[in-house]
Amino acid sequence: MLRKPKSWLRVFFTLNKGEQRGILILTLCIILVLIGNLFIPVFIEDTPSDVSQFKQNIVAFRKIQQGLSDSIRIEKLQNRGELDLALAEQKLKPFPFDPNGLPAELWKKIGLTDKQIRSIKNYESKSGRFRRKEDLKKMYAISDVEYQVLEPYIRIKSPFKTQ
Repeated sequence: MLRKPKSWLRVFFTLNKGEQRGILILTLCIILVLIGNLFIPVFIEDTPSDVSQFKQNIVAFRKIQQGLSDSIRIEKLQNRGELDLALAEQKLKPFPFDPNGLPAELWKKIGLTDKQIRSIKNYESKSGRFRRKEDLKKMYAISDVEYQVLEPYIRIKSPFKTQ
């Protein structure tokens, strides 16, 4: 019933003719692939490729990414009211304006964030009006530095007509 372990191993490692041919063909294929790999440099010459355009694209991409990163950093500082004068002048692009009833698109064009614009529009919706330039400074959403940049451009029309 039980065979000896030596005969069991011999039966396990014995290969028939088909298995022997398969191993031989597989071994030949592996040897051909290894030899072919050695001769590839002989048949295919290595041409140097021009990567200068690719490097220029990388430099341009990094500049754009840096600009976006700076823009996001400035907007975060602006939302917290921590802008310094140089950054405020870089971020804000003011033009002469009347803050009363100014559309959100023009506030955005000036350079204010959506949060600041919502705060101003909320103030206006509750019957708030800017009667003097300094009234804009009282808005908590606009920092003192931003007000310094915007102040020369504020043009509030007087409710009284003068002749």
